[in-house]
Amino acid sequence: MKRLLIAVFIGMFLMCFAPAQADTQGIKLIWEKDVEADLAGFRVYMGTVTITPCPNIPLQVVDLPYTGQTSFSTDYQVTGAPLEMFYFRVTAYDTSGNESACSNEATYQLPPDVTPPAAPFNLTIEVVVIP
Repeated sequence: MKRLLIAVFIGMFLMCFAPAQADTQGIKLIWEKDVEADLAGFRVYMGTVTITPCPNIPLQVVDLPYTGQTSFSTDYQVTGAPLEMFYFRVTAYDTSGNESACSNEATYQLPPDVTPPAAPFNLTIEVVVIP
């Protein structure tokens, strides 16, 4: 009986403390910018820690060429653990390679995991001899 209880306890422990599954969420970043004659595009900086100073730390960077649009946005996909926080900033760059100061920082937190784990199944009892 002790062995059965130990096996059940270990199984429950592993189910409760298993690492959370990664979650992927689509978001839209939207910003405004004065359009200058030599505007070439924008850089979106994303990290899982605050981006200060910007952009002097290694981050995931996406270059978005300017194509004459009057409003600016991009769809972005973030993947991480439930409740993980993501930080974003945007800069503009011109045809000479000059980069502007960073925008304000925008944050997004992945939603909590509200999906319960699958129910255990095939529970059986085995009679064992305990010395």
